[in-house]
Amino acid sequence: MTPDIRNYYWRGDDGRIFSSAAGMIVSEADAGYLSFVDAFGGPCPWPRDEAGEPSDAALEEVLAQHGLSLYPPSPAPAKVEELTAACAASIVGGFSSEALGSPHRYPSAITDQINLMGSVTDSLLPGLLPEWSTPFWCQDLAGIWAMREHSAAQIQQAGRDGKTHVLARQQHLDQLNSAAAQAASPEALAAIVWSEPG
Repeated sequence: MTPDIRNYYWRGDDGRIFSSAAGMIVSEADAGYLSFVDAFGGPCPWPRDEAGEPSDAALEEVLAQHGLSLYPPSPAPAKVEELTAACAASIVGGFSSEALGSPHRYPSAITDQINLMGSVTDSLLPGLLPEWSTPFWCQDLAGIWAMREHSAAQIQQAGRDGKTHVLARQQHLDQLNSAAAQAASPEALAAIVWSEPG
């Protein structure tokens, strides 16, 4: 039985194992690799260049003849989409602020972010009266949502906390995407999942 080039494995002198099915380097413990070894006795040696040395360019040339590549898009588009969706859900899931002197939960859907931005902007306009305040929707520790009055300093603090909430998640997404870009195996890529930043 001849193996299909689309599900083949090459092993380099440096120990790397490339899977055409996964489109990336895999480990010796990879289930597909172990099945391939059982079926065909082992992987193919890494292709060599004109100087007789194993080279990525030589393997890329072999793969290109079959519409494959040693260099798949990185990170995997599906993983980027998964992480981006999780990040977006986390951003609009609300945030905590002690602007009122104790922890309160603030909404952070897009409309809520715009409303908070408007309130913060209003609090920064010239000629603000000392007694200025604005009501803003938030939840106290008892779980009660209400429009609670905020002074200028309080609404600005809530705004800063809201921005910190969004920025922390955007930075976390960037870190996860970077990790996905460097994942050396399908297992490593699958292990990269969204978690709430601390």
